[in-house]
Amino acid sequence: MPRNGLTARGRHAAVTLVLLIMIMGFVAPRARAQGSCTVPHGSPATPTNSFVLTEEPGNGWVQLTLFHLNTRNQFDFEGTKREYFSDGHLITTSIITTLVVGVVRGVDVWAQLPLHTLSFAEQTGERSSTGFGDPRFYVRLGPQAFGAAPGALPVGVAIRAGVKFPGAALPVDQQIIPITEGQRDYELLLEVGKAFQPVPVYAMGWFGYRWREENGKIARDPGDERFAYLAVGTARGPVTLRVAMQGLWGSPSRLLGLRVPSTRRRMLEILPTVGRRLGPGEVQLGARLPVAGRNLPAGAAFSFGYFLAWGNRTPKDSDLGPLLDHLNPDKQ
Repeated sequence: MPRNGLTARGRHAAVTLVLLIMIMGFVAPRARAQGSCTVPHGSPATPTNSFVLTEEPGNGWVQLTLFHLNTRNQFDFEGTKREYFSDGHLITTSIITTLVVGVVRGVDVWAQLPLHTLSFAEQTGERSSTGFGDPRFYVRLGPQAFGAAPGALPVGVAIRAGVKFPGAALPVDQQIIPITEGQRDYELLLEVGKAFQPVPVYAMGWFGYRWREENGKIARDPGDERFAYLAVGTARGPVTLRVAMQGLWGSPSRLLGLRVPSTRRRMLEILPTVGRRLGPGEVQLGARLPVAGRNLPAGAAFSFGYFLAWGNRTPKDSDLGPLLDHLNPDKQ
């Protein structure tokens, strides 16, 4: 692969990324915003290559994941798990597309676009909506950008910064279920990872902060959020296993300038995932199992996805080779 240029696959991926951005710019503002606090709470895209290594120029991956949640339970503002009022029943199905491409050594770019279908039924009737959610874009910077080899540090380190744009305007009508949060968010994450060779086990995680803009249309400041992710995984032959824990801690919202403590969001959940090589990529089955929370759905969500990577994913100057081989197209 040329070091100073993109491979053919890399060029195609870059073109795809540009087209995706253009499509989101054209379609997302036209998607009808519909939903309430049932909008799936956002978290940064999980780096499903399993390591804190930026993609080499022209390398990258794409993942398509289907999430499904069917629940009658919620975490209320006090953190108590209870049934929705009036025999409420929430069903959400989301298809999330994530694309990552290496731009220059030590720098890669991310784009993520969700498509949601939401339905909430209660004794008075049923409300539903379908459309694009809030797209996210990231830039990730690793030590390779400064000339360091991938394995030069005792742990893998990267910094990721991103922005979330509102997929549409937030509706004022409380009878409409929104599929957008209606404002921009800015995120900054510190990622850390370590492979424990010769044992085929790795650990990785991140901690981040999300600055959330005020939504002037409804005079609401949703409050900033902190989030964290910690995972332990392994690979054996064509099979990968990962168990993760993810947390979200939100600040109280402000409505018309007044602080409303009962609106803060909380979530702690366990995310087991199993993958198996299938064709040129990997099929993945997973779950999101909530342990505790506030002002968010309390039911388990299940996921099914396909992960496809391209380029040489086994750095010769890193100790991560044995664990990355299962994602290297040249060794399948």
